[in-house]
Formats: sequence, structure tokens, C-alpha cells
Amino acid sequence: MAEVMDRSLRGCRVSIREALPGAIEEAVAHGEVDLGITYVPIPREAVEYLRVTTLEMGIFGRREMFAETRAEDLPFCAPAIPIRGSISPFRGLDGWPEERCARTIVYAADMMQTGLDLARRGVAVVFIPTFVAALHNRTAQARYALERLKKPKGLDARSRRRDVTLVKRRSPEEDSSFKKIAAALRNVCRATE
Repeated sequence: MAEVMDRSLRGCRVSIREALPGAIEEAVAHGEVDLGITYVPIPREAVEYLRVTTLEMGIFGRREMFAETRAEDLPFCAPAIPIRGSISPFRGLDGWPEERCARTIVYAADMMQTGLDLARRGVAVVFIPTFVAALHNRTAQARYALERLKKPKGLDARSRRRDVTLVKRRSPEEDSSFKKIAAALRNVCRATE
């Protein structure tokens, strides 16, 4: 979100909250927040979704730590909290297609930042958006760079794509900040280097 704020809302007063899918929609529906961002929509009557872009997910870690590890044996840090009520087949926050592809979860964490830290240290790998790895690598020392690692056979191109969706209250109006955030999200999600 810092990248989105830097690109589109610099100097604007913004409150950023993190919530699970479902809680995002509830907060928007009840007017607690103006809009939400998700790639795991949980349908609610009072909200509508606008697909902003599609991002690609990948397995990232320090290549030198896992060069000899089979894809099936990579030690993952995965989200600790399951998703309930999603219309998508994903059951975890990272959207791993569990029904199609097994993985070895060694660590479970509530925050992506914890997973990134474990990956940076060479302790685990993470399944994250490609742009998150690119943004991480822009500021990390070279020895802590995260590289895309080999993927298991069941993790095909379709199962690695996620739609990024803005969640807003049902309304015929879209204000200028909504459009700015949508445009910034498109740009940020395209970052791959």
C-alpha cells in the first residue's frame, strides 16, 4: 500500500486498515472504510466489486538455500488463517490451489511480512504476488533478494493468476480518489523487476 500511496495519494490524509476477506466487505458495507482491496472476494449484498487488474503469483525464496530441494519439499510459510465463504476455490489468504497441488507447510503466519522475513533469511519460501517480490528486491540487500523458484507440476499458469478487486459500497458514483487508487494498483501490480 505504501507504493500505491506514494504513486497516487501522496500528501492525502489516508487511513489504511488490514482485514481478512469477508471483514473487508463488512467494513465497506457498514461505512467503516471507503473501499477495500482483495483478490479473494466474499460476496455481500451491500457491496460491489470492480476488477482492477490481474496479478501473477509465484514461489519465492533464496535460490542458494533451496537449489537442491525438490519443489514438493520446499518449506513454505503459509497464511495461518483460513478463508471462509469465498466464491473462489482458495482456502488460504495466499490463494494456493490446495485441491490441485500439495505443499509442505512448515510455518504458518498471520502477516505476509513474517513470511517475507522467513524467506529473506533463507528459512522458508512464500507464495506471493510477483510484484511484492519485485518491490522487496528494490530495497533489500542483494544477498536477501528473493528469486522465483521451481514450481510443482500442479501449479499451472491459470492457478497462479489472481484478479485484484476493489470493494466499494453499491453506488452509481465513483470519486476521483477511487479512480486514482485503481490506476495506481494497476501500475504497482505490473512491477516485476
